[in-house]
Amino acid sequence: MNRSANNRSLDPFGLRALIISWCLWLLISWSITLSIGATAHAVRWIVFSAVFGLMAVWPTVRLSQQLTGRCADTATGLSESVGGIACVGVTPSARVMATMLDWVCLLGVFQVVVWPLMLVGRWSVQQTMWLDLAVSSWSLLTALLVGLGRVVPMTWARVGAMLGCMLLLVGEPAWMAIVGVGFDSAQVGARAGQAAWQMRISPLQALWELTTTVRPYDPLVWRATILSTTAASVLGWVVLWEMVWWAGPSPGVVGGLTEITPSGGGIRASFIPRPESVRMI
Repeated sequence: MNRSANNRSLDPFGLRALIISWCLWLLISWSITLSIGATAHAVRWIVFSAVFGLMAVWPTVRLSQQLTGRCADTATGLSESVGGIACVGVTPSARVMATMLDWVCLLGVFQVVVWPLMLVGRWSVQQTMWLDLAVSSWSLLTALLVGLGRVVPMTWARVGAMLGCMLLLVGEPAWMAIVGVGFDSAQVGARAGQAAWQMRISPLQALWELTTTVRPYDPLVWRATILSTTAASVLGWVVLWEMVWWAGPSPGVVGGLTEITPSGGGIRASFIPRPESVRMI
């Protein structure tokens, strides 16, 4: 193996590239929303743009990638990357941890955006905290679906996970539009002749109310929805972690390293059994 591969990323679109792209996404979104003119609309749409990035764009990027990996020797401290070819010993738990690390980094960058918006939008600290918790909870639920899609090394699993992410974000509003159900009149005003409905699966209505800048908001209306989403996402992650912890490597995957060597103008991949001192990261 080539030692110069140590600094290569874990995948073709690594964590550093993801964070930089996320910062550019938020910066461009902020620039576009400022062109709207009204501050009340600008602060609201920057939050919605961030949620769209967390719940739609990020899952699309991660679930469309070919899983790759990097191997590290715990005895020597040396690490090896196998470029675009996956280490055959990458475990499901490593993929789950990579997804969680993505979410932590993306949400950390979002904190730099949402709290200054409190001053621009003239939100109270309590309102900003509930807004932050809502974005964190629904994005964590999205991360759970992404983790499930990356754990199972099958195309159908990724497709199902991506479909689940989109349904979580826009499935409920689409259903309401199809059946002709209006929003809860106590919140955003139902159309005449339509039954009122408060969204409990999609975050869109809750975020719309929590980003208001023109009237007082009522945290009691959304407290149960946000807290139940938080509980569901945390419980889901506990179950997922327990599943991958006891399952071990994916079916048909044998622990070991893949050695890449030049061969006749191309490359040759050979299997090396993984000793006890080698772990996958």
